[in-house]
Amino acid sequence: MRVATGIALIITASATMAQGQSLQEQATCAQQAKAAFQDYKEGAPPGFSEYHSHYNKELKKCLILINQKSELNGQPVMATELHDAVERRWVASYTQLTKEGKEYLLNCELKPTSQEKENLQI
Repeated sequence: MRVATGIALIITASATMAQGQSLQEQATCAQQAKAAFQDYKEGAPPGFSEYHSHYNKELKKCLILINQKSELNGQPVMATELHDAVERRWVASYTQLTKEGKEYLLNCELKPTSQEKENLQI
């Protein structure tokens, strides 16, 4: 439930932020996200997957949010990943397993950019 709420907030924020985007930026990002999603699906585990694209005007980045539903040992697994659609770079992920009606966090990661890594080094 927490994941669904978090994803809903991300989608709502993306839709609100989309109002400040030009139609050209949105269209270009949508095309890039579609191609990135097709690449993703080739290596993804079997199951249902969908995506949403968003052009972040401040970052000047085309982002793609991918939701993947599959099974692990007969139990439902939901993975949500955020990618840079142009660079085909994985940015963040969240994976949860549902067993006997309970949700279990399997993985939650945020990958820093190379610039952020450089800033962290002393």
